[in-house]
Amino acid sequence: MVVGIPNEPLAFSAMDVAMNKYRIGSGNNGTPQMMAPCIEFSAKHGIQPHVTNFKIEQIQEMIDLMHDGKARGRLAVKWD
Repeated sequence: MVVGIPNEPLAFSAMDVAMNKYRIGSGNNGTPQMMAPCIEFSAKHGIQPHVTNFKIEQIQEMIDLMHDGKARGRLAVKWD
């Protein structure tokens, strides 16, 4: 299951897919109702998101990372 955008391109053999060695599925970010299957899959397989938390004072730094294409994983503002 592909959820989110990986840092590196995915590579797999078309023969393996054709021979049913792998089944490839994906999910996209949508409404909370649409995310339930992805969240359940992640919970079942112990998949943890990569989240970088920023303080409110660091919002400009967070925005700069996104604009420069240097953001990795999810960026969040943590309200303390």
